[in-house]
Amino acid sequence: MSHPDAPRNQLGVASVILGGLALATCWLLIGVPLGVVAVLTGDSAKRRVSRGEASNPLAAIAGMVLGAVAIAAGLAAIGYYSCWIPRIRTVCSGVWTTPPLPIAERLVVG
Repeated sequence: MSHPDAPRNQLGVASVILGGLALATCWLLIGVPLGVVAVLTGDSAKRRVSRGEASNPLAAIAGMVLGAVAIAAGLAAIGYYSCWIPRIRTVCSGVWTTPPLPIAERLVVG
């Protein structure tokens, strides 16, 4: 049986763990959803601290920061991948040209 005045620090710890996992997997594109969950969990943990139910404000903030960094890094990875995937397809097909022009440019060019 738990003591009624025991601090409930589980959300802060979960936020740090989720933020660390998100940062470690952001290049796999799994980090963005994990980062969002880490930020939300950290926000809930911070609210518990402000109500006096938990005693780990630094863990809540650390989880939120790790989650935010993982979201930014994951979005940067998505941008990087979206830039290089068309180039990889053209190189793998043996054609060393740029990807085809959009339809609007083809109509204007000829």
